[in-house]
Amino acid sequence: MPFYDDEGRPLERIELSQRPADSRFFQLVRGVRYREPGTGLEWVAPAHDVAAPALPGNRTDLASVPPVFWSFLASYGRQSAPALVHDAVESRLAGLPAGEAIALRRAADRAFRLGLREQKVPLLRAWLMWGVVSVGRWWRVRR
Repeated sequence: MPFYDDEGRPLERIELSQRPADSRFFQLVRGVRYREPGTGLEWVAPAHDVAAPALPGNRTDLASVPPVFWSFLASYGRQSAPALVHDAVESRLAGLPAGEAIALRRAADRAFRLGLREQKVPLLRAWLMWGVVSVGRWWRVRR
């Protein structure tokens, strides 16, 4: 299993705090790590500061599924660990030069796709989710 907790143990659970309790945002209580098979790359979603407000950069919406699609695709489930790691990488892109940010995002998108399959997300759903995040990358670059 390529997903691990902060102590390096296989990931058995994802500890989240819903903040505020009636919102769609969460804070990651314990970090999640992903070791990409075949490359040795390790991707990290560090724990959020749960003592601080759940503001951008200190929260997640899990898989960023627009509410209109919630009937077809949940924002949580087997895709949660890959989505948390992908969101954490994406939050670090803001200060990077454009070329470096694009390369990192492309690699993170690939790791997201691999992570989805490692978590046994069905093939069509994994490719659909990967396709959407890849189009998002392309859209941001085009603008």
